[in-house]
Order: sequence, then structure tokens, then C-alpha cells
Amino acid sequence: GCAIRVSEDGSYEIQPGYYFYKQVSRAGQPGMKVAWTMSMDSELPVIAFSSDGTKNTDAFVVTNTNLTREKPVDLTVRGSRSTKMKAFRTNGKDEMYRDIGEFIIDHGKLLYTAPPNSVTTFFGIE
Repeated sequence: GCAIRVSEDGSYEIQPGYYFYKQVSRAGQPGMKVAWTMSMDSELPVIAFSSDGTKNTDAFVVTNTNLTREKPVDLTVRGSRSTKMKAFRTNGKDEMYRDIGEFIIDHGKLLYTAPPNSVTTFFGIE
């Protein structure tokens, strides 16, 4: 769907699609590099961004395109200095870029369960 609906009178309304778009547009900032990713599940695409010397932190986005099933995700994180990630999630219903807390990267692994039809962005914080 659309992100923002603008009426002829100049008023506007933010649509649910905006929050899905926000997930990726907040993660990738000017000067960052797109990082290599791989997913063994076609319903769990991943996009990642490296800080690459900018003031931005490493970030990655996990999408669960399955409309009815949550998906456990065992993420392997390489090349990041971050040991913790702060996450924000959108599901198109009651979560619109909602802060869902911090996740630990332990020995290069981050475990997460992606709800159905959701997009989650993780930002390095330590």
C-alpha cells in the first residue's frame, strides 16, 4: 500500500505502509555500505548495512513474509563490533515501528522469533 496519503486540501494521513518503509529507510543511512546477507528461508529475507566509518551503527532488517506463521531466526552476525542490538518492529496491525527491546549477540549469534507478516530492524548499540 501507500505510505502517506495526501488529500487535495493539503492534509495528509500516514498509512500502515509507511512503517514498513521506515524499517529499511532508518537502517540504511548516507555513507553506509550494504552488507552481504544470506537466508536459507525464502520467507525470511534479510537486508544489512555496515556503518563503514560513519557515525551510524551497523544495522540489519529481518522480514517474515509468511502471513500466518512466526519464524524462529538464528542470525549469524560477522564483522560488527556490536554485542547488543536495539530492535524495532512493524506488523501492520498493532506494532508500528515499536521498540521491542535489546538483543544480545553471543559468539556471533542472535536468536529471534519473527512474528507473521512483520519487519524488524536491529541497530547496534554496543
